[in-house]
Amino acid sequence: MKQKGQIVEILSSSSVYRKDKILNLPNEADLLSESQKKQYSLFDGVLVGEHQGLGDFKLGQRKGINLGGKKKPMYVIGIDTQENRLFVGEGADHPGLFIKVLAIDKTEIEGNEQILSLASNTLLEVQPEFEENTIPAQLLPSEDYLFLKLERPIRIDIMNHNISVFYKNTMIFNIK
Repeated sequence: MKQKGQIVEILSSSSVYRKDKILNLPNEADLLSESQKKQYSLFDGVLVGEHQGLGDFKLGQRKGINLGGKKKPMYVIGIDTQENRLFVGEGADHPGLFIKVLAIDKTEIEGNEQILSLASNTLLEVQPEFEENTIPAQLLPSEDYLFLKLERPIRIDIMNHNISVFYKNTMIFNIK
């Protein structure tokens, strides 16, 4: 049975995004925070409607939100299953639609000595499934993670697909 819940709009000017612009990403905690889906609350935005169940929604989705009266289309930027809330942002350029850092838990790549042996700041290429072009990324290893700081942000819905990582035109790892 689908359970109705709230739809909350997070404005692109929200203070949730301001810290992103001044953050230098110097340490593991900051990098990890940047790599994860944003955690929104009701107090971060404005209540704009009601949904008929969260099961029909995915991050980055545009269709099926059923909110009118906006200049630009609305996109799903967050899903809170515990509170049964859907968070949306207006426009394809909304900051909630993008991430700048990918995190790979080192336990997921044990045995892949090629990627584990690369030095910090090594330049890699990242290619999300369904995208033709690669995206340059800087490798930033930490004790528990390998972070890939992307040259340009990618949409959060790309995280629903495989992402290949290349070093010198050779695929060395797949993020699933």
